[in-house]
Amino acid sequence: MKGVILFDIDHTLIDTVRVKVLTVKNLALKLNISQRLLKKIVREYTDSLKTSTDFNPDNYLSTISKHFAKNKDELSEVFFDRATYSMSLFPEIQNVLAKLSTSTRLGVFSEGFVDFQTRKLILSDIYKYFDKKLIFISKRKMLPGSLKKLPPKSVIIEDNLTNAEVLQDLGIYKVLWVNRKDRMIQPKIDTIYSLGDLLNKDVEYF
Repeated sequence: MKGVILFDIDHTLIDTVRVKVLTVKNLALKLNISQRLLKKIVREYTDSLKTSTDFNPDNYLSTISKHFAKNKDELSEVFFDRATYSMSLFPEIQNVLAKLSTSTRLGVFSEGFVDFQTRKLILSDIYKYFDKKLIFISKRKMLPGSLKKLPPKSVIIEDNLTNAEVLQDLGIYKVLWVNRKDRMIQPKIDTIYSLGDLLNKDVEYF
């Protein structure tokens, strides 16, 4: 039986910071306003969220639409621009997923709204690599109810160090922390700096 690898989405597969930058730029152009003004209005919405994973595109776009009296559907087309997501995919992802999917069952372990997270995978053209039975997305993925759905002995790729440590301590999964920020190593958890490291034949990660 093939092994299972579960990937987080944001900051692991997709450069979410770049998505935000491109989205604000494109929306500001659509509205014919400065990015600075748009960021000010958007902040009113984002500041109301308990966590970043509570971000709901529908509410986000409604806030902008009402403030600038702009058609929401037109804004939605800009927000869900396919080019934005394909440009924000980390460079190695397509190649890594294509190669791993030939020998391993690939899935997702992510946090947020199911429709939005799934749409990110579709727009960035990587949804095709994942086993649809292995897509686990929830508002709070680290709660016991969410964790119990994961296949035991799965390899989990996680960029959030706190989450990685909790998962590692459970002793049920093989956890890899992807650190894209610096060269720091976490002694208790295998550390990678790019998903390209998963293809390194000199290191047996799973």
